[in-house]
Amino acid sequence: MQTFLPFASFQASAAVLDGRRLGKQRVEAVQVLRGLTVPGYGWRRHPAVRMWTGYEEALVRYGLDVCQVWTAGGRGDTCAVTLVQDFRTWRPGGEPRTQEQLATDGDLPPWLGDPALGGPLRGRRGGRRRGAGGRDAHSAPAERDHVRCLTRGPSRAMGGTALATASGCAGTYEAGRAGCGGPCVASGPGPDLHEVGYVADVPGVTTKAVVSGGREDGDLPLNQPHFEGTSMPISVTGPAGVASVRFTTGWCATDLGRFRPCGYTYEVYPLDSLPPLDAAQLDGGFGWLGGVEGPRSKHGEHLAAVERELAEAGLALPGDFAAFYGSEMLSRAFDEVSVTACWSHLSGPLRSPGEEGARLVRFLRDQQDCVIWYLYLRPSGEAFVVFSHVELESAGWWSDGEPTEEVRVAVASSLMRCADTFEEFTYRFVVENELWMQLNSTGSDGPFPPRLQAYADHYGAAAS
Repeated sequence: MQTFLPFASFQASAAVLDGRRLGKQRVEAVQVLRGLTVPGYGWRRHPAVRMWTGYEEALVRYGLDVCQVWTAGGRGDTCAVTLVQDFRTWRPGGEPRTQEQLATDGDLPPWLGDPALGGPLRGRRGGRRRGAGGRDAHSAPAERDHVRCLTRGPSRAMGGTALATASGCAGTYEAGRAGCGGPCVASGPGPDLHEVGYVADVPGVTTKAVVSGGREDGDLPLNQPHFEGTSMPISVTGPAGVASVRFTTGWCATDLGRFRPCGYTYEVYPLDSLPPLDAAQLDGGFGWLGGVEGPRSKHGEHLAAVERELAEAGLALPGDFAAFYGSEMLSRAFDEVSVTACWSHLSGPLRSPGEEGARLVRFLRDQQDCVIWYLYLRPSGEAFVVFSHVELESAGWWSDGEPTEEVRVAVASSLMRCADTFEEFTYRFVVENELWMQLNSTGSDGPFPPRLQAYADHYGAAAS
């Protein structure tokens, strides 16, 4: 959760965001506002919420200006209405002032426009494609030439306006370096503001926080993922050639409003706490999502290259994965529905750190790489979904000869199994994000569309 403000002007900041981030900023403005104004809301301790404390109306204006830029392109929006309604509930009779009025009245946050926030955004990297051995099939998200991120969030409630910064941040929490969040105002990490669980620092591996969130005490929330060295209940024994892996399991996701709390951006929930799914509905055809018919996607050439490389290793992509990313309509589903700005980004086959002959294919990543999802392929033909906070491709540990045991074990220990099939993962991801949007839109009391209602009913029954 973050607010993107490379410039002092709300509208100027919104104007330089790519469409995916611009759309998500509408949602995140609602989240931060509720963290500020709704008692008990899950993200009230998040650094972004802390930095906007005392400047709730300015946040609303930021969100409204983002919505204005969004709709100027002919796109629909419900977030502006939600922002105004939430603001009026918090301040009855109030009407959000313009940014100019807020500036005149001294009601803009003191960090707005501060040089410590860094320079302007750089455009999306265009069309970079590589061969099957190390491909990058899509443009990367917008990023900065140089980033300075706040490591302490000044607000009226916190007192003071001094800014502590860390330069050179890559956009997420990195081992041994404070500073995260790319061009964000309020995701400045560090142990005082983030509860981060991460694999022990090992040579050649850049570790990333799974969870981005505020912390004021030493207690971990119930479902807080926690990675420290090899302490996870996973068996990784002997060299990679004879290793066996028993993955620990969990579902990494955000809140579902009143049905499932989340104190941070992501938490890991036990798989047995999730709603059961109808296996007959998940037949590889994605009928519940509109089916696989229609125009073919731009991933075709990339998928063919991946298939060729996997075939050389005696492996193959499962049919549901190939069908999903082969369809123009389906392949956009994650990007279009994600409320945390996750985006599809296919890799080539990556060697497993724990099993000889097994491969991973990255397919989805959080906008800050807080969590990355991979398809895991075994020589037995088994294919399932795992997630990690380690970017296996950029770490490069598999390409420079046999990795050290320390590196291999650390990387293997970061993997958690979250779904037995790709379509199962897709169903849960899509339904949960759709449900989140319903719960955070006007008229959120339901009833919901059938598949969302079934999901909500499970949590309602568990709570009763």
